[in-house]
Amino acid sequence: MTTRNDDTGPKTDTGPDTGPDTGAKPGPETGLDTESRSGPDTGADTGPETGSETGQPEERTPRGPGGLAGILANCRLGLRVLADELRWLVTSGLRGYESRQVRRRLEAEYAALGRLARAHLAPGDKAPLSADGEAGIVMGQIDFLEQELEFMADDMRRTRKEMLARRRREMDPDDN
Repeated sequence: MTTRNDDTGPKTDTGPDTGPDTGAKPGPETGLDTESRSGPDTGADTGPETGSETGQPEERTPRGPGGLAGILANCRLGLRVLADELRWLVTSGLRGYESRQVRRRLEAEYAALGRLARAHLAPGDKAPLSADGEAGIVMGQIDFLEQELEFMADDMRRTRKEMLARRRREMDPDDN
């Protein structure tokens, strides 16, 4: 049995002693078995990978994708997104509260209009309510509140869309 020490490390040859390594290729003609020359392929990691021709292990830079700076940048981005979403939750909650107040007011105006209609029809009058009296004021208020609700819903959708577009612009890694 011969032990060789070449550039890939010490190897053991189980074939016949052929003398000094002449660069012969392993195979049946030379009597060298390829499995015994290179050893069985176990797939195990034999050590640090070399990234250069000097055989030195490749250094991991702190700015690389697996470095600490990359991890911290991801954490920072995640916290910014979380803060942005919390801000949206508070904003949408307050606007939802405002919207509920307007709906409540709208229901009160509808109730007032119903009371006016009931009072107008009680004595037996079959004439419609006139738009120039109290009923006209209530109906104008109802129209205003309905428009306000539509505006608030459109404003919420527009604000959310703008917030997401701003977040994409500020936090997109391709632009930085």
